[in-house]
Formats: sequence, C-alpha cells, structure tokens
Amino acid sequence: MAAARAAVPEPPLGMPHERPPADWRERLRQLAAVTLHCRADCLDDELLGEARAHGIPVLCYTVNDPALASALHRRGVAAVFSDRIDCVAEG
Repeated sequence: MAAARAAVPEPPLGMPHERPPADWRERLRQLAAVTLHCRADCLDDELLGEARAHGIPVLCYTVNDPALASALHRRGVAAVFSDRIDCVAEG
C-alpha cells in the first residue's frame, strides 16, 4: 500500500487487512487511506464501533451470501466486495 501511495498520491486508498491489527488507525493515517477493508468473518463490533466513531468507512470481503450482506449493512458496514454480485445485488 505504501508503494501504491508513493506512486500515485492523488486517489483515495482503502487499507486492506484480513484481520486489522491493533494499530490499524495509525497505519491508515500513515498511508492517508480513507477506508478500512477486512474479511467479513474477521469484523467485530468493537472494530466497527471504533471506525464509526472516527468517521472511517468499513468495507468487507468476500461476501457472496445475500443474508450476510444485509446483516453487515445493518451493522454499519459501508459496502461489501463480492465475486458473485448476482447473489448480493439489491433488487
């Protein structure tokens, strides 16, 4: 991510982590990233609450189950990544 930011400083970046580390906010700040991405099954309410309190959108991957996508959105996840968009697209 640091190399991407150095190569192209203008566009907004999201910071991906399978399971965000304890210092994720500092890492996000260092990269000037604007969103946090993590595996859907690694997201906990504490992390989501901390991100929300700091105005940081959380995006989860890989979500191919419409019920899980809906549950994540209800919890406050900004968006989900899917490799089966036909399964999770809103009708």
